[in-house]
Order: sequence, then C-alpha cells, then structure tokens
Amino acid sequence: MKYVNIEEVIPGTALGKEIFSMDGQVLLSKGASLTENRLMRLRKFGIEALPLDMPSSDEESFTSNTIEHYARSFLDESLRFFQNENTTWQDHVIDTITKVIEAAKTQEMLSYLRNEDDSLYAHSLMVGLISTMIGIRQGYSDQKLEVLVTAALLHDIGKVLPDSYNEQQVPLGFDHTWRGYNYLKEKEEIDHVVALVALTHHENISATGYPRKLDETSIHAYAQIVAIANVFDRLTHRRNGKALMKPADAFEFMLAFTTKRFNLLFMNEFVHCIALYPTGSQVILSNGNHGIVASQNFGLPQRPIVRVLHSSGNFKDIAVETIDLAMNHTIFITDFAS
Repeated sequence: MKYVNIEEVIPGTALGKEIFSMDGQVLLSKGASLTENRLMRLRKFGIEALPLDMPSSDEESFTSNTIEHYARSFLDESLRFFQNENTTWQDHVIDTITKVIEAAKTQEMLSYLRNEDDSLYAHSLMVGLISTMIGIRQGYSDQKLEVLVTAALLHDIGKVLPDSYNEQQVPLGFDHTWRGYNYLKEKEEIDHVVALVALTHHENISATGYPRKLDETSIHAYAQIVAIANVFDRLTHRRNGKALMKPADAFEFMLAFTTKRFNLLFMNEFVHCIALYPTGSQVILSNGNHGIVASQNFGLPQRPIVRVLHSSGNFKDIAVETIDLAMNHTIFITDFAS
C-alpha cells in the first residue's frame, strides 16, 4: 500500500485501504475501483491523499533497485510524515539529501549499510531526511547541509564494521560509535565532523549518554540534530512488522525527556517538521467518530484538521464535518483506523 496525492491517482486504480464513515461503516472497500466519479466526490470531501493498492518503497526489492532509485522512492513516500506540504520546500529537501546520496564519496559506505542490513539502510535514510529538514529550518548553507546530511546517513556505519575498528582500552571502546568514528576519521574525503557525529550521536545534554558522557557544550550541533532524528526513528521504525511505539507516543516520550536529552532549539524545529498523523490518514477520535486527516496545523503535530464523513452507509449521500483539533480542545485523536 502507498499513499498518493489524489490529483495523481489514475482513474481505475484500486483503493489500498477502506474508507470509513463517522461511525466506522465502510463507505469504500479495500480494492474498490477509484472511478472518476468517486475521485470527484472524494475531492469534494477535501481528501487530498489516498492509500492505493501498490507496493510502497519498503515492500520493493532492494536487489532490483540502485541505491539512488530506492532512496528517492523511500524519501518521496516518507515526505507525507512531515508537515510542510509546499512543493518547492519538499523539492529542496529531497534534492539536498539526494545530492549527498549520489556523491561518489558516500556511495561505498551506503553500499555497506544496504548490503548488510536493509532495515538499517532505511533507518539511515529516515534519519537523514529528518536531519535535513531541521538543518534547512535552521537556515544552514548548502555546504553545512552537505556535512550534516552525510553525518546523518552514516551515523550508524559502525554497526556494519569489523571489530578491528574498536577503540582499545577505553570504556565502551567496542561500541559501534567508536568503530564508526575510527573508520570515518581515516577517510580524507569526508569532513571530520561526520566522524564526530558517528561517535557522539548517543550523547545527551545532561552528560548521561554514551560512550563518553559528554555535556551539551562538548557535543557538536550536528550530533545533537542527528540524536533527535535517530531516537524518533528507532522508536517508530517497524522491525519484524511492529514498531516499539506509535509516532504520537514516541513524540510525547521525547518531549518528556527534552530537558535531559535533547537540545531545546532543535527539538522545536523537529516539532515544526513532523506530522504524527499524515494527511490522508484515517483516524479514530476521542468521541468515537472516524475521520480523515485533511491537513496539518503547523507546529501542532498532535492536532491536525480532520474531516468526518456523516453517512447512512451510501457513498453518494455524505455530509462532511470539518474539525480543527487546534481549535476544538475537547476532541483528540486516539489511534489510526485499522
């Protein structure tokens, strides 16, 4: 299944997931043909994205795609999990990270990640995407963004390196952070900051991280950005079919530890990037009604704008109610509709 902008849906395409009415009745079943008439009505309801019965990037075969092709597909699809729907801004994000992925100096190392562990490669791409967005919001120059994105993509390179890159006779010298640092610092074509990020992306501002328990003043800004992206994706990334936490739960968990673990400025930028309930998602509200996320409220990822479809069960006889959860504080989203 893959979410696609409704304007890009070809009539006759099969729906990848049911569309529910307010009370959970199925208005359109999975596999239903999206005729021109149905698409027209869905547009009138304010629905901007639809789940289609087609493979998503994580369901495609890695062996049948180049690194660049898979990465581009993965990144394009992942943009729906972020708030800014401006096409120019999205193109800037994708072009920035794609430029680094296609650079000869990172190709070999990205190949190590991809060939060793598909899940780790996907994680690295998502960390790269989130870090890119934070960097752009910080106003970083193209040169700074290139270093940040490279560091984000390669932060876990130590996980696929041999023990010969361990740091001898230091606490936690066997950890992937040290292996990544020792490997990357030898690469003359890679900025030294990239190696530092590999070493310090598990440090936190209260000096309780690892491997060296550094305080905030000793942790490079890029490592602090990558730390946020890394934790969020680790909590929400699906492994063996299941994530540790739902995105909203992971977000609340991270907010609770912000003053101890994360840089407040970069966390604020993250809050203005992430979409916990992507546009087009079907959700269940606290009043029991089902709805479809119509758009995002910038900076309030927990409280998007939702459209509820009131129907007697007939797809042709539907009334639409729009609920702005940023304005209506008595209703909130409890879960995604199954």
